[in-house]
Amino acid sequence: PFASDILGNKKSHNILLMGNEASLDLILSSLQQLLGDTTQVTVTDSIRVWTEIKQQQNMDQHSLLIVVPDTDTEEPQSDLIQRIIMSAASEEDSVNRNIYVSHGSLDVLKKCKDFLGEDPPILSNGLRKCIVASDSKTSATLFLPSWAENVHPTQLNDAEMDPWLNIASEELLEE
Repeated sequence: PFASDILGNKKSHNILLMGNEASLDLILSSLQQLLGDTTQVTVTDSIRVWTEIKQQQNMDQHSLLIVVPDTDTEEPQSDLIQRIIMSAASEEDSVNRNIYVSHGSLDVLKKCKDFLGEDPPILSNGLRKCIVASDSKTSATLFLPSWAENVHPTQLNDAEMDPWLNIASEELLEE
């Protein structure tokens, strides 16, 4: 599902926000197999994210920015996610941005729903995607990774029943 968004539109810039670094190697190896050299993949932290987003705007090829949070900050992760998504949506340019949020905490993902609005997400390539603002070219997709150690089966059930959330299995990531 990531590949169709990343490769589908030449001027599409994509951001994957991760809850921690634990699955970074799995994601990078899967993306390398999937995307090859067709997409510029950059890994950054929450402190340098703005510089990287601005650099993405100048690229003519597909790009994917993977943001791993800085563990030294006291900012709640849901606030960081909101800040990045809302800033990307407020950019006044013609760039399509797909933001994927993968987080092992169901509570953090549920807090993200608060700023995504009351309109239900659209279904795109089998994923529930939220359009961030009515005139925005920015969408956000929320994932609860099923392989995360702290995810209980009841949380997976809750996420599956929630129209704003998607379950990310290792198989889905490798597709």
